[in-house]
Amino acid sequence: MGIRDKDSSAASAHKPLPLILLKRAAILFFMGLVLSLFFWIVGNYSYFLDETQAMLLGVLRVSSLLLISDSCLGELASLAHALKSRRPPSAGALLGYASAILLGAFGLLFSNGLILLSRGL
Repeated sequence: MGIRDKDSSAASAHKPLPLILLKRAAILFFMGLVLSLFFWIVGNYSYFLDETQAMLLGVLRVSSLLLISDSCLGELASLAHALKSRRPPSAGALLGYASAILLGAFGLLFSNGLILLSRGL
């Protein structure tokens, strides 16, 4: 009575490894975006060199691009997993990936705009 039997629904509740790796990669790229933005802000107040600021904006651009692409792939993979397992997709996963796409787009627009401004265009 106190011991649960393992049934097939409990075994299929686990996430596959690619979904876990996509989620962790999205977290990694998000942290790269946040850290490069943080150091760019600190550099504005601490008078970092212009080359250092440009490098931080480049890192912000690359991490934003990687976050957008990984989040789009994660969104599609979570939808495919939900269809395969015949369950409704997880609202938390869909909202998380959608917000990561929006944050990545914001970081990309911000970095590209500042790079253009620093070049004098």
